[in-house]
Amino acid sequence: IYSYSETYRQLGVKSGDRIVLRAIRDVRYIAAFYACHLLSAVPVPVENEIGKERVVDIAEETNAGLIICNSMDCGGKCIGYEQLDDQTTIVSDIPVSSLAFPELNEPAQILFTTGTTGKSKGVVHSHSNMTNAAYNHAEAIGPKEGGIYGNSFPLNHIGAISILHTVLANGQTFAVMPSWNDLNQVMRILLDGKVTSAHCPVVA
Repeated sequence: IYSYSETYRQLGVKSGDRIVLRAIRDVRYIAAFYACHLLSAVPVPVENEIGKERVVDIAEETNAGLIICNSMDCGGKCIGYEQLDDQTTIVSDIPVSSLAFPELNEPAQILFTTGTTGKSKGVVHSHSNMTNAAYNHAEAIGPKEGGIYGNSFPLNHIGAISILHTVLANGQTFAVMPSWNDLNQVMRILLDGKVTSAHCPVVA
């Protein structure tokens, strides 16, 4: 996470800048998301399957200075995850005591709605919002240190991001799972991965 934040800095990212991220189901997305916070930049995660035209629209709407995609296919401000890795040097000696963490009233992320009730809108969540959500989730699900939480929600969804904050804050492992449409694969992951709790879809 820190190493990615240093690469952002070299790319000219500053405090308050918006960074649009395709929410790929990969640990690189999670690291890229949290790296924004180390610079007080604002991640704008978007669903992995949406078209590049919509990604560019969202970048323009939020005045984003950088887009991180599967590949460099979204214009001049875009960098692919593989290119991000290539430009990143892993930093082993992290100056933890000098890290400047964001203020609670600063934006933690901008999440775009699906647009089911009209035009898709960007919703700003503060670090205070997300801290409270993490505490509420912890109260509800009682996460225990060392547990493994399975998530099948899209990683740009508020449910997944809230749980991600909760899980990491409580010393758990966040396991990215496939859709519940493939029940056999999900069950294999739950059993083989020793998943201790998981999101389940609501069905009628």
